[in-house]
Amino acid sequence: WYWFDEVHRSSKKATQRNNYDHIRRFERFLAVEGGYDYEGSWTDIDPDEVPSEDMLRPRNVDDEIVYRFFHSYLSEEYGGGTQQQTASNLSSAYDWCVENTEPVDADPIGYVQEHHPDLLDDSSNGRDPYIIDIEEARRVVNGWDDPRYLAINLLLAKSLRRVGGVVNLDVRDINIDHPACDWTVHNEIRRWPDHIVFSQDRRESDAGRKTGSKTETTRITPIDGELKD
Repeated sequence: WYWFDEVHRSSKKATQRNNYDHIRRFERFLAVEGGYDYEGSWTDIDPDEVPSEDMLRPRNVDDEIVYRFFHSYLSEEYGGGTQQQTASNLSSAYDWCVENTEPVDADPIGYVQEHHPDLLDDSSNGRDPYIIDIEEARRVVNGWDDPRYLAINLLLAKSLRRVGGVVNLDVRDINIDHPACDWTVHNEIRRWPDHIVFSQDRRESDAGRKTGSKTETTRITPIDGELKD
């Protein structure tokens, strides 16, 4: 149910696959902890072939077991980014189970992360952001000649909204105080000239949309002179 409620319904395929891999990695470790008899590396275990009696139940995992998972298994086999992502996703799964199930009453993953922050490698990887200064950022954003792409980049920079929220905007979500604004605007901003409304999540089921915008609230954002032009 965690998978359906938190991952499957609201994530892209790549995110689903990453979450799946992290959970399966933990299941292989639970097979080792449960006494499953296997040959070769623990990373080659197929959790689907492990009898239930040979699998340590997640509800019985405590901080000592998590410590072993981090120190003796995760840190030895995987790079920093994979270590951090695996721990983060497993902690989210435990948090969900604490809130929605009776057998699970704590998040041992998050506990160990908090009390042993140096167990996992936090070194940078290819997905970590490279921070640029304001002037360089200005050159990047204004480097587009196409007005549509320039507007998108300005929107991203000025609104700090997700890409999904920006690309899911409709014309009616924009109210510009200018004679060219001759369309019917969203009810939320009819009295708000020079504003944009970012509506709460729009799912793939909406007509023509490829992805949701991943937000639970509606926000009205002003348009400054640069973006209006």
